[in-house]
Amino acid sequence: MKSKQLLLLSLTLLIAFSCKKKNPEPEQPQSEEPPVPTLDVVVRPESKVIDTTNIALLSDSAQIQAGTIIYQFSGTPDVYNTGDVIVESRGEGFIRKVLSSQVVGNTITYDTEQAKLTDVFEQGSGSYQSELKDAWVYSFNNVNVYNSPSLDVTLDAGSINLNPNIQLSFNIENGAVTYLNCEMANAPFSATVTATATANGAANLLDFEKKIATIKKTGIFMMGFVPVVVVYETDLIATANLNASSQTSGTISASYQSNIDAGVTYNNVSGWSGSFNNTNGQLNYNFDASSTVTYNFTVDITPRVSVKLYGVVGPELSSKAYLNYDANIDIESNKDETLTTGLNFTAAVDVNVFDYFMANYSQTYDLMGPYVVTRPAAITMISGNNQTVDQGSITPVPLVVKVVDSENDPVPGAYVRWEVLNGDGSLSLASTTTNSTGESSNDYTMGSNASHTIRATIKNGSGQTIGSPIDFNLNLGTAAPVFEFVSTYGFSFPDCVLPDSAYIYMAVAGGTPPYNFSIDGGTTWYPSTNGSDMFNYGPPFYGMPACGTYNCKVIDNVGGSVHDTITTTIVVQP
Repeated sequence: MKSKQLLLLSLTLLIAFSCKKKNPEPEQPQSEEPPVPTLDVVVRPESKVIDTTNIALLSDSAQIQAGTIIYQFSGTPDVYNTGDVIVESRGEGFIRKVLSSQVVGNTITYDTEQAKLTDVFEQGSGSYQSELKDAWVYSFNNVNVYNSPSLDVTLDAGSINLNPNIQLSFNIENGAVTYLNCEMANAPFSATVTATATANGAANLLDFEKKIATIKKTGIFMMGFVPVVVVYETDLIATANLNASSQTSGTISASYQSNIDAGVTYNNVSGWSGSFNNTNGQLNYNFDASSTVTYNFTVDITPRVSVKLYGVVGPELSSKAYLNYDANIDIESNKDETLTTGLNFTAAVDVNVFDYFMANYSQTYDLMGPYVVTRPAAITMISGNNQTVDQGSITPVPLVVKVVDSENDPVPGAYVRWEVLNGDGSLSLASTTTNSTGESSNDYTMGSNASHTIRATIKNGSGQTIGSPIDFNLNLGTAAPVFEFVSTYGFSFPDCVLPDSAYIYMAVAGGTPPYNFSIDGGTTWYPSTNGSDMFNYGPPFYGMPACGTYNCKVIDNVGGSVHDTITTTIVVQP
């Protein structure tokens, strides 16, 4: 986890589903239902299908819901009697049982009540499948979803793809519903989101709810000569609760994808049953925040698919992603946090349009379990202890620690504090963060004291030390003597043509042998020749140099690695 951690004030972590299933699978039906026979359609004589080409509907949706149906006609109208059922296919459609009627001029007004499918059909099988070639897509771009003097929440970017693949079927036999099934079959669901929230001080957001989007699809299938109107409506609803202790800003980005199989079934023998399965779930997420803060938030977002028959909601399938996050963050420490996520699915049926004798049904499944974000539990030493370092030199071996969680797995992005407990040297960095393997390193420049102690510590969101600090002990070494040239020259006889006529000579003092010499700026290196601290480029050693200018370097050595380098320029003239 990065040291600068999240204040997620937003209601946008719609895809923070845990990938660890710790709760058992929901109970499935103990035995498969026998095949449901397909029944020939028998329409009740009281059913009156409106000829929409010859009569105008004047009532608006509010009047229809209140039971008042007004038509405008020309010529002699058909006046329906008490007990007749009006079947209307315009808009979302409706089926209404006539209580009374009144003709005034060229209008007729019916006082009605809601009818059932069994008021229209004595017998029959009905089925409908959504004809969706592409997923329903919700897209967001720089959408402000909440704003107040203390809090601003913006969806920077995001999209949700849901193809419900709804299938609906039912049987009516002897004037009663004997079978009903509504399901989402292998419905793909994916989402990505990036959101930013800024609190200008302590913020408290309670029971906030927002409908982000609504999508409708209307279809009609025929049962005999009667049109059955089906409306699928998907609402994307987000809710949130939040408490933040101080001014801060936070960003979250996350993505999730899965396939959902879910449904609800009724038959007149065994009653109601439901099922839910979520497969191939994958979660990726990232948190970031800008300041020290204590906060708690609860968010959920629900794509809710409802199926209406003749304008009356029947089955409803809701897939709710929920998240609860508690954190105490010191911007210079590691988060002290708990994240609980999950996925609830609710299958419900309101039987108002189906049958007087069926009972409403609702069942919620929770497939996901708690998931705790990885956080530091201990720090261990990897390398760099007990080195001997010369005054003014940087530790040849870096000081390296590793941060692990409670299961001894590496924690990337953990915040490590460094301090000098003893000694007069200096650290390269006051704090570091761990890499993907949980490791973090620092360098130390040696002072003049004989011994030095450097400490590495990790702390939680309250600033308390986690585990045991790591102490590195270093000892002062003996510095190498001054490293310098004492003699350098190049010479040749006239015209540079005689054998043994041109030389480059270098001699050094100080440093730590063995020495290596270069005449080409460090591309090619040669060991010393005439003694341990001298080098002669020319016969009989390396051939005769040409006349010209040479960039010469010398390196000495400590323990197999370069200790210091000196340079000079030597000109060989004719």
